[in-house]
Amino acid sequence: MLDSRDRILAAAAESFLLLGFRESRMANIAKEAEVSRAWLYRQFPTKETLLLALNDRVIDDARSVGLQLLKDTCSPALRLRNWLRWSLQSPWRQHAVRVVTMEDYQSSLLADEGATLEIIQDTASALKRVIRAGVKNG
Repeated sequence: MLDSRDRILAAAAESFLLLGFRESRMANIAKEAEVSRAWLYRQFPTKETLLLALNDRVIDDARSVGLQLLKDTCSPALRLRNWLRWSLQSPWRQHAVRVVTMEDYQSSLLADEGATLEIIQDTASALKRVIRAGVKNG
Protein backbone atom coordinates (compact mmCIF):
# COMPACT_ATOMS: atom_id res chain seq x y z
CA MET A 1 0.00 0.00 0.00
CA LEU A 2 1.35 3.39 -0.98
CA ASP A 3 1.53 6.18 1.58
CA SER A 4 -0.27 9.44 0.84
CA ARG A 5 2.79 11.14 -0.68
CA ASP A 6 3.36 8.19 -3.01
CA ARG A 7 -0.33 8.14 -3.94
CA ILE A 8 -0.11 11.83 -4.83
CA LEU A 9 2.97 11.29 -6.98
CA ALA A 10 1.31 8.32 -8.70
CA ALA A 11 -1.88 10.31 -9.34
CA ALA A 12 0.14 13.27 -10.63
CA ALA A 13 2.20 11.06 -12.95
CA GLU A 14 -0.94 9.54 -14.43
CA SER A 15 -2.68 12.89 -14.78
CA PHE A 16 0.32 14.63 -16.34
CA LEU A 17 0.76 11.78 -18.78
CA LEU A 18 -2.90 11.42 -19.79
CA LEU A 19 -4.06 15.04 -19.65
CA GLY A 20 -0.84 16.98 -19.94
CA PHE A 21 0.65 19.29 -17.34
CA ARG A 22 -1.47 22.34 -18.21
CA GLU A 23 -4.77 20.45 -18.19
CA SER A 24 -4.09 18.53 -14.98
CA ARG A 25 -5.86 19.94 -11.94
CA MET A 26 -4.65 19.73 -8.36
CA ALA A 27 -8.21 19.01 -7.20
CA ASN A 28 -8.41 15.96 -9.45
CA ILE A 29 -4.98 14.77 -8.35
CA ALA A 30 -6.04 15.08 -4.69
CA LYS A 31 -9.23 13.17 -5.37
CA GLU A 32 -7.43 10.38 -7.24
CA ALA A 33 -4.81 10.16 -4.45
CA GLU A 34 -7.59 10.10 -1.82
CA VAL A 35 -6.23 13.08 0.10
CA SER A 36 -7.75 16.46 0.85
CA ARG A 37 -6.86 19.39 -1.35
CA ALA A 38 -5.61 21.22 1.74
CA TRP A 39 -3.19 18.38 2.53
CA LEU A 40 -2.04 18.25 -1.10
CA TYR A 41 -1.33 21.99 -1.16
CA ARG A 42 0.58 21.80 2.13
CA GLN A 43 2.83 19.14 0.60
CA PHE A 44 2.99 20.61 -2.91
CA PRO A 45 2.00 24.28 -3.15
CA THR A 46 1.99 24.23 -6.98
CA LYS A 47 1.89 21.80 -9.87
CA GLU A 48 5.48 22.78 -10.57
CA THR A 49 6.59 21.64 -7.11
CA LEU A 50 4.66 18.42 -7.68
CA LEU A 51 6.41 17.87 -11.02
CA LEU A 52 9.81 18.52 -9.43
CA ALA A 53 9.00 16.06 -6.62
CA LEU A 54 8.02 13.48 -9.21
CA ASN A 55 11.32 14.03 -11.01
CA ASP A 56 13.21 13.72 -7.71
CA ARG A 57 11.45 10.43 -6.96
CA VAL A 58 12.32 9.03 -10.38
CA ILE A 59 15.97 10.01 -9.88
CA ASP A 60 16.09 8.64 -6.32
CA ASP A 61 14.48 5.34 -7.38
CA ALA A 62 16.82 4.97 -10.34
CA ARG A 63 19.86 5.66 -8.18
CA SER A 64 18.89 3.59 -5.15
CA VAL A 65 17.32 0.60 -6.91
CA GLY A 66 17.78 0.69 -10.67
CA LEU A 67 21.55 1.26 -10.74
CA GLN A 68 22.07 -1.24 -7.94
CA LEU A 69 20.28 -3.91 -9.95
CA LEU A 70 22.58 -3.22 -12.90
CA LYS A 71 25.68 -3.36 -10.67
CA ASP A 72 24.71 -6.63 -8.99
CA THR A 73 27.18 -9.54 -9.13
CA CYS A 74 24.81 -12.02 -10.80
CA SER A 75 25.03 -12.85 -14.51
CA PRO A 76 24.58 -10.01 -17.01
CA ALA A 77 21.37 -11.61 -18.33
CA LEU A 78 19.89 -11.80 -14.83
CA ARG A 79 20.95 -8.21 -14.05
CA LEU A 80 19.25 -6.99 -17.21
CA ARG A 81 16.14 -9.09 -16.54
CA ASN A 82 15.90 -7.83 -12.93
CA TRP A 83 16.36 -4.21 -14.02
CA LEU A 84 13.71 -4.51 -16.74
CA ARG A 85 11.28 -6.23 -14.36
CA TRP A 86 11.81 -3.50 -11.77
CA SER A 87 11.50 -0.77 -14.42
CA LEU A 88 8.23 -2.12 -15.82
CA GLN A 89 6.52 -3.64 -12.77
CA SER A 90 4.94 -0.45 -11.54
CA PRO A 91 2.48 1.48 -13.71
CA TRP A 92 3.17 4.64 -11.69
CA ARG A 93 6.92 4.32 -12.36
CA GLN A 94 6.24 3.89 -16.08
CA HIS A 95 4.03 7.00 -16.08
CA ALA A 96 6.51 8.99 -14.00
CA VAL A 97 9.50 8.16 -16.19
CA ARG A 98 7.56 9.06 -19.33
CA VAL A 99 6.43 12.35 -17.82
CA VAL A 100 9.84 13.54 -16.62
CA THR A 101 11.57 12.57 -19.86
CA MET A 102 9.05 14.25 -22.19
CA GLU A 103 10.35 17.35 -23.92
CA ASP A 104 7.21 19.28 -22.95
CA TYR A 105 8.24 19.10 -19.29
CA GLN A 106 11.93 19.79 -19.59
CA SER A 107 11.59 23.58 -19.25
CA SER A 108 9.84 23.04 -15.90
CA LEU A 109 12.66 20.76 -14.79
CA LEU A 110 15.55 23.02 -15.76
CA ALA A 111 16.35 23.67 -12.11
CA ASP A 112 17.14 19.98 -11.79
CA GLU A 113 18.46 19.38 -15.30
CA GLY A 114 21.89 18.36 -14.04
CA ALA A 115 20.57 15.61 -11.78
CA THR A 116 18.23 14.31 -14.48
CA LEU A 117 20.97 14.25 -17.09
CA GLU A 118 23.38 12.61 -14.65
CA ILE A 119 21.05 9.69 -13.83
CA ILE A 120 20.28 9.14 -17.51
CA GLN A 121 24.01 9.02 -18.29
CA ASP A 122 24.75 6.79 -15.28
CA THR A 123 22.00 4.36 -16.27
CA ALA A 124 23.12 4.29 -19.90
CA SER A 125 26.72 3.60 -18.82
CA ALA A 126 25.62 0.82 -16.47
CA LEU A 127 23.49 -0.75 -19.20
CA LYS A 128 26.43 -0.64 -21.63
CA ARG A 129 28.64 -2.39 -19.07
CA VAL A 130 26.03 -5.11 -18.52
CA ILE A 131 25.58 -5.66 -22.25
CA ARG A 132 29.35 -5.75 -22.87
CA ALA A 133 29.76 -8.26 -20.03
CA GLY A 134 26.97 -10.36 -21.52
CA VAL A 135 28.54 -10.35 -24.97
CA LYS A 136 31.95 -11.19 -23.49
CA ASN A 137 30.47 -14.08 -21.48
CA GLY A 138 28.57 -15.40 -24.46
